[in-house]
Amino acid sequence: MPFPVYDYAGPTLLAKTAGWTAFIVLLAVAVFLAAMCVRSVRRGVRLFRFSWLHFSALAVIAYAAAWFCAGHELDHMWWYLRGNVKRAYRTYRALTWTSAFLPPRVGTGRDTFVHIATRDSGFSKGRPYKTEKLGSHVKDFFLDEDYGVVVTFDGRPVLTGNKFVSTHKTISLVPLFEVPTAKKALLAGPEAEFYAAPLKAAGLDVETVPTVGGGAGKVDFALVCLEPQWVADAEFPSIEQWKSLAERVDRECGVVAVHLDARLLPAGRAKAIFEEFNAVFPSARLWCTGKFDWVYVGFSTPEPPVVSFPALLGLLERDDAFGAFLEAGVSCVGDFLASYVGSMEEVMPALNKVRAMGRMESLRVAPELAFEPPPSGDHAQLKPGDLLPISSTDMGWLVRGSSDEEVYSSFTGRVADVQWARRVAVAGLASADSGKSDEAVEKWSQAAQVNEFDPLLKSVVDSLDLEGRRRIRVGDNNGAMRCFENRILIEPENVAAIHNFGLSVKRGGRMELAEQVFLKAVAMDPDNEEHRLELIECASAAGDNDVALSHLDLLIKRHPDDVALKQRRAKILVHTYVKEADKRKQEQEQEESK
Repeated sequence: MPFPVYDYAGPTLLAKTAGWTAFIVLLAVAVFLAAMCVRSVRRGVRLFRFSWLHFSALAVIAYAAAWFCAGHELDHMWWYLRGNVKRAYRTYRALTWTSAFLPPRVGTGRDTFVHIATRDSGFSKGRPYKTEKLGSHVKDFFLDEDYGVVVTFDGRPVLTGNKFVSTHKTISLVPLFEVPTAKKALLAGPEAEFYAAPLKAAGLDVETVPTVGGGAGKVDFALVCLEPQWVADAEFPSIEQWKSLAERVDRECGVVAVHLDARLLPAGRAKAIFEEFNAVFPSARLWCTGKFDWVYVGFSTPEPPVVSFPALLGLLERDDAFGAFLEAGVSCVGDFLASYVGSMEEVMPALNKVRAMGRMESLRVAPELAFEPPPSGDHAQLKPGDLLPISSTDMGWLVRGSSDEEVYSSFTGRVADVQWARRVAVAGLASADSGKSDEAVEKWSQAAQVNEFDPLLKSVVDSLDLEGRRRIRVGDNNGAMRCFENRILIEPENVAAIHNFGLSVKRGGRMELAEQVFLKAVAMDPDNEEHRLELIECASAAGDNDVALSHLDLLIKRHPDDVALKQRRAKILVHTYVKEADKRKQEQEQEESK
């Protein structure tokens, strides 16, 4: 059935229309049921028998009628909200729960909920080139121009080819950092397979199981990879399951870690999760690898065990392990500790005033958080800055061991720097949330000058890049220029950001400025021919044919058989000749008129 066309009156009006449609249908069926009851009683039929005999059938009819009458309007509201997420969250919440009872007829409602909940790592879906069934789950593979290969799990993006990669890989490497001598790892949970690659690249023997209680045999550490808590059928392991998992891990040096996706995760639910986890693991350390990603590492010992600095150096001296950390944006031991938040004793006081809530209550408030997160309280979404200790974190668990004192002193100084940069980056997120974009960019720029490889900062940059690309595609060149300009302020030497800024300027018609931007990109990366081709086009359009010809000659020298380049050169020469001829003619006419 074709999708109906509505005037853009707004989702609130459409929600009322759909609601009234469903209400009128249900009211009409209720009146019909009452009339039938009265008529049947008058004929001597027992009311109790009649009600149970006919009520179920009439309820099904009413449900189907309401769905048939209001379904398309619900579809349209979801579709409308997809591109207009800054609406009153009450409307969004109402639509979420209405669609649970009146499912959208073309399947867009639930997809939109997923899209909005994961909008910082979402993408525009096309047709998957491969689909795999994993029990009750579906894994799809897409090719996307912004993300490369994208893998979705039940419609939710979980793995991307070239965006948010640093955050994703860092999650897997946290437990390895805690146990640098590990040889065998267990990844458990529905999403376990998506986090195995970095550990395999680091040379570990990795076992993946879809459930927390699966597998057998001892391991050095375990990482539990769960679905987000806002997913309707998502579960958090019970205390018995945690105990069973703890028995598989070496009790002296092994760890059990859990990855929490904090999108739409209320602070109250986070507290309940930490408390359940701490019931089995008396000590723990918390890491924050991205805006929405937390890794909680638990230990069976009363005090968190120490980690030897020489053991960490030995880990990164291995080629395979160093390569895995390098792919996550980490080139030295100190940089990785940008994601370290603190021990359980340091972070839990921040949640003392928050009331713990269960999974069902968190699902009820999730639609609110997807739209306009409450500023504080139990229902507020957990943010990176919420659990940062006020003072610097205690790094006493990293002992010098046999390492050189000067080397260790340099390491601790680097740790202090990257943790300062993380705090500034988190402050930038808070400024952005409060609408102070210029202040946010300034703080992110300060943080990038100290540690540009912070995974949280990299995710901010990826988000700016994606937003800029989207705005270019919809023709919002000014908005795209602003996104790429902010990205350049954060990463002044990022040639990709400079190139994209040039594209947005070019599409805005400012060819002279675009020429200067691409000249800088060419100077920074002279081997990249894409920069040079854009420069040639902009220079030619701006009338600077000498610059265009000089760069065209260089490309022709590289590719002497490229006919297209020679045709472009000939076209510019003809244009130059015509322009000069017109100029001479005008000068001659002016002289004759005198």
